[in-house]
Amino acid sequence: TVTFSPDPAATYYTTVNVSLATIIAGATVHYEVGGAEATCSSTEFSADIPVAAQSIVAINAVSCVDGEVSGSSVSEAYLSAPVLVGQYDTPNNAEGVAVNGTIAYVADTNGDDLQIIDVSDPGNPSLANQIDPFGNTRKVDVEGTRLYAATGGTGFAYYDISSPTSPNLVNSADPGTGVASDVVASGNTAYVVSSGGGAAPDLTIYDVSGAAMLQGTDDTAVGRGVVVSGTTAYLAVGTAGIRVLDVSTPTTPALITTATATDARGVYLDNGRLYVADNGGGMRIFDTSMALLGQYTAATSGLRVFARDNVAYLADGTNGLEIIDVTNPAAPTQLAAYSTGGVSAIDITVSGNFAYMAVDTSGLLIFQISK
Repeated sequence: TVTFSPDPAATYYTTVNVSLATIIAGATVHYEVGGAEATCSSTEFSADIPVAAQSIVAINAVSCVDGEVSGSSVSEAYLSAPVLVGQYDTPNNAEGVAVNGTIAYVADTNGDDLQIIDVSDPGNPSLANQIDPFGNTRKVDVEGTRLYAATGGTGFAYYDISSPTSPNLVNSADPGTGVASDVVASGNTAYVVSSGGGAAPDLTIYDVSGAAMLQGTDDTAVGRGVVVSGTTAYLAVGTAGIRVLDVSTPTTPALITTATATDARGVYLDNGRLYVADNGGGMRIFDTSMALLGQYTAATSGLRVFARDNVAYLADGTNGLEIIDVTNPAAPTQLAAYSTGGVSAIDITVSGNFAYMAVDTSGLLIFQISK
């Protein structure tokens, strides 16, 4: 009997002005904000109800005739994203995050490096376990029942997570004297990128069907991030930009093409587009042939990026979180931003209605981004 406008099922990014109406002739509409049950003694609707940016507001409303409820009450919640709903302050420096169901794995450098967080209730994340792998864990990736960890100066390790809160070490390997900065897996193949110089190549490929068996390397730049699609690997290689490799024969990865970036740190593929977190250059968008489609320059410290449904989520260093509309990749525009108070937002992933961000000394931040 009460209608809400605009659509409460949508996600908004600014202040929303909510209007209420009733289809009952001669009735008035009364409402409560915040979850309380509305009655005919509640506030009578006469002007739009504002829902502030970065908030979730529940509105309960009824229609009344001559002081009596006519019809049933209606409740709706409006979301203006992003809304910080939960935080787990890890003991050290959160640099990477991967989510598998109700468990978040946080790479927490300089201590008990792998924090295993129960996020079944995003508003109250809690520690389920913690382990100390072989070095300063920088990034993590989940593939099936395997967890892969880039462990800095000691390479990478992989775990069986059939029991999600009790990882069982399967094996580890060290590609050289550099710093393993990222790892992703596809099937039984792991791709490890390394930075920091030394003897480590920028990309090392391993067969991880059993013990880690070295397959091939690419050794021309400083590896920062990697994503793989089929037989193609896309490498963020810092000031050298992007390298695209054919990895159909893992023992001999072959260069396909390159692209320019200011300081490419992270890469993500979605719907035929490659999103590049470009430290100093914001975010760049390419097609898979590496033609530049557009660039978002309002961000200054892009470190990692996630994208889905024409929205990109950028971990923008000390600037915090940027949410960007990429419907038109030639003209990406900011939808919303969240300041982390100068603490560096380093990594981000999205699962379901929530974004999970690794924020250095602030740990894991959880945002509701959709309903």
